[in-house]
Amino acid sequence: MNDSNSSTLKLLSWNIDGLDAEDLEERTEAVLATILSRQPDVVLLQEVVEYSLNFFQTRCVGYNVLAGQHTFRYFNAMLIKSSAAVDPQNSAPETLSFENSQQGRHFLTYPIRFADADIILMTSHLESCGSSSRERKNQLREILLYMRRRVNSVNVIFGGDTNLRDKEVNAVGGLPNEVLDVWTSCGSPKDAEFTWDISENDNKDMNGAQPKLRFDRIFLRKAQSGKVVKPSTFTLIGKERLSCGRFASDHWGVLLEFSIE
Repeated sequence: MNDSNSSTLKLLSWNIDGLDAEDLEERTEAVLATILSRQPDVVLLQEVVEYSLNFFQTRCVGYNVLAGQHTFRYFNAMLIKSSAAVDPQNSAPETLSFENSQQGRHFLTYPIRFADADIILMTSHLESCGSSSRERKNQLREILLYMRRRVNSVNVIFGGDTNLRDKEVNAVGGLPNEVLDVWTSCGSPKDAEFTWDISENDNKDMNGAQPKLRFDRIFLRKAQSGKVVKPSTFTLIGKERLSCGRFASDHWGVLLEFSIE
């Protein structure tokens, strides 16, 4: 297990598809096994349901498990290593709802201190489906505004299932100069581009269509003083087929490393 004096922060972001009840136990076990073997310092999860949350709460020893609001039966969650949590007994995550969401969407935030770097973590699952493009773009604007308004001495990391198409990011003017797309910052690795790839992941039946999209994204706003977080690696995980014949989720997980400088 890494401790908070390490100069490398390992982060996993994953939509674990809890709304799909088929093979949910085996698929959740696979996510749990990945967390326990990879030992990320921070885990950002989307589309979590109570059934899966119980797995993490009871079996992820050494982690603080934080859940977002349960307006709908699925929600966001964070797993933070106890060594990185800020006063875990008294510090609760903040849940901020998207006012016009029709799907109960919100974003979850929590501050940590890791290797002397102050970091605000954020995760969300933005509005789904092509027909929700307008609301999704509004949610992106809200996320970016929140990131930009944090004090300059703090690093801000957002990770989640954005459901974004590149044209939607361009439609809001792209990312502001101070906010980085971590996949791009890591050299835009082609083997880690499409996090929702129905041509390779057959958990979902799309009636013969095989879309592949970069739905799961990580954004970073670096601190202007003190310890600064810098992205170094970006890889996709969860590509092992399980005994049930399916994958742990219809999304690949995104595993990253950040250096603290």
